[in-house]
Amino acid sequence: MKAISTVFLLIFLFTACESNLFPTSKSETEENYTSKVSDGLEIELLLESDRISALHDIQAVFSLTNISEHDLTYDFPSGCQTGYQVKKRENNIYDSTEDMVCTMATSAMNIAPGETKTIEISPDHTKNTNLETGTYTLRAFLLEDHEVEISVSFEVE
Repeated sequence: MKAISTVFLLIFLFTACESNLFPTSKSETEENYTSKVSDGLEIELLLESDRISALHDIQAVFSLTNISEHDLTYDFPSGCQTGYQVKKRENNIYDSTEDMVCTMATSAMNIAPGETKTIEISPDHTKNTNLETGTYTLRAFLLEDHEVEISVSFEVE
């Protein structure tokens, strides 16, 4: 009985290792992803949209993870803390900061060691701007010159 259990376990492990249940490569998921590390902060940008033809099709996640051993704090002169832009070459197609309404109170973003802050990016759906064929760049960033930014490119066909 023990031999049968061992054989079953080996077959199960072998087939699980060959499974495509958890795609990991960009080509398997067709998602655009980029990450970088800067001053104890892992910065990630994941473009979740697989087909983009208009501005409102863009769905992305901007993540900031503190990989240092101390708190990271970013101060802002208003309630607005993050922004994003969509560009085609040097032409600015959309800038979220132009549509922001911010509180006048100062604010801060504190990220404890091991903590992740996640910001959903979804351009205003009332701006149904069709995008021409070509390569575009989505850039996400912290406001007020904090030098925390990241970009990912995507194609419109």
